[in-house]
Amino acid sequence: TVQLVANPFLDVPDLEINQLPARTVETNIDATSTIRTSGTRQKSTDLAAGRVTFTNLGSSPVRVPAGTVVSTGTGTAVNFRTTTDAEVPAGRGQRADASIEALEPGIQGNVRANTINTVNGGLRVRVSVTNQGGTGGGGSQLVPVATQADRDQLLAQVEAQIEAEAYEKLQGLLEPGEWLSPESIQLLTLSTPTFSAFNDEEADELSLTLRQLVRGVAVDEAILREALLQTAQDAIPSEAKLVASSLTAQRMPGVDIVGSSVQFTMTVNADYVIPIDPAEVRSAIAGLTPEAAVSLVQQRWPMARPPEIYRDPEWFATLPAIGNRIQVRVAYDDTVTSP
Repeated sequence: TVQLVANPFLDVPDLEINQLPARTVETNIDATSTIRTSGTRQKSTDLAAGRVTFTNLGSSPVRVPAGTVVSTGTGTAVNFRTTTDAEVPAGRGQRADASIEALEPGIQGNVRANTINTVNGGLRVRVSVTNQGGTGGGGSQLVPVATQADRDQLLAQVEAQIEAEAYEKLQGLLEPGEWLSPESIQLLTLSTPTFSAFNDEEADELSLTLRQLVRGVAVDEAILREALLQTAQDAIPSEAKLVASSLTAQRMPGVDIVGSSVQFTMTVNADYVIPIDPAEVRSAIAGLTPEAAVSLVQQRWPMARPPEIYRDPEWFATLPAIGNRIQVRVAYDDTVTSP
């Protein structure tokens, strides 16, 4: 097992500290998504209406024009405006009626009888007002609204959409022979997310368009393999030779991102061989028959295949009794030279 660091600021491998040169690859991705809103609230829709009676407080006639504002006098004031003119005859106590409607829609405009008792403006000193009957017709309905939960869900959905596209997008930016760890990919939001509706704003749907910078760290596979070979070579006896073709490596889950660098862990497996001493072989097989020599060599040394013996001339029944007259050649197929 070896921990390696892919460092974009490194030009050549530094295997003493297990750091490899790397390249930063990045691109922008725009994504848009829309969801149904989940919140609701009551929305005032209809204006309450009714009638009021104005009473003359003086001796002169009073004209109360349409648009005069009257309101309830207790609690939170509910304002109404007259929709017709009222001509109040001369004389204290004289009366005239007028139609009214609430200034704001909603059920708050439905007030009880004898609660409207305030005249706004200069006419308050000339007439008084009251409503002998209640007002009605003010209404509301349940409407969909955007909520913070909707925003959170939509943002997570769009970010997941970008994350799903990021690896494929960055793969297209790799040079031949480069490898990109999917877990090294970072998503950076370039601007504040802008939603189509504010919290509690009436909306059937909520939309979001998001632009993010996606960034990853690419490593040259040839350099990575060289580092893994070095790791394997360091783990075997100094006199051994590594079988390069047997090298296998697997990246362990998880990476650590430190600044622009990515640290990852790999497990390495490889076969190796211990070199055979030709002098020892010559001494062991001197004077033996070819069959006995083959059997002895296979018993004493690990062999990938049976040894081959050539005699000159072929009719000699045994190998030379003097070891110096025997030539031994050892082939280390697919191995790398020990450092």
